[in-house]
Amino acid sequence: MPKRVTTGRRTKPFGSRTVVRKSRKARPVCPSLLVLECDPAKLAAHSLTSARDIHTLVGTLVPSARRYFIPARLRQELLLQLARCAEECSAVDIIVVCGHSNQAGLQLTSDWFAPWDEVAQWIAPFQPKRVVLVACQGGRWLPSSTLFRGISTLQEIFGSPVLLTDQQALLIKLLVPHLLTNGGLKKDILQMVQVANFLLTNGVIFHQTRKGFERSVIEDGVLWTAIEDLLKGWLGR
Repeated sequence: MPKRVTTGRRTKPFGSRTVVRKSRKARPVCPSLLVLECDPAKLAAHSLTSARDIHTLVGTLVPSARRYFIPARLRQELLLQLARCAEECSAVDIIVVCGHSNQAGLQLTSDWFAPWDEVAQWIAPFQPKRVVLVACQGGRWLPSSTLFRGISTLQEIFGSPVLLTDQQALLIKLLVPHLLTNGGLKKDILQMVQVANFLLTNGVIFHQTRKGFERSVIEDGVLWTAIEDLLKGWLGR
């Protein structure tokens, strides 16, 4: 038995050491963003700068966020950039897609018009929780349902069901830093943003959720598509 040394109020074995365990604090998880600028030459020709505006704005308002920016010029170049980005970052919170699109698909690069199921296929490996579409008609029911089916981690989509200009995307740009910082948007605040965006810019923002699509049936899709067509005709775009 080791000798015991009297230390006043308590004793301990001679030669023993007191081990002080430091509590480990969990490292804060930094929000992350991937901005995809589709066919940048065509966007620049139309003076559309939303992709770079959002990337810069997040850098200013959310400096702790991890940001990735990919200009998608040619198909092969884009695939290489996506692969490199995936090596550095296995998952991102938000993917912002800026480009020309319609209900059928997205002009991903100058030489590649991709149906929405292909778009989902290439961004699914980044496991986004939210997708923000600064792209014409990207917020319609059919594109949104395709993205939800193809991206299992996706919970929310923000986009317009009609044509969209840079000016009409103003509040979408401000929405991205808020989502990164707060992780969500309360329903009443979202409705205020939608109303304000329409009154200020005549732009329309739809918010689609996975829960909403899981509860929907085919008839809902037909109804929403009809409403979107009426809205498009009413706004003249």
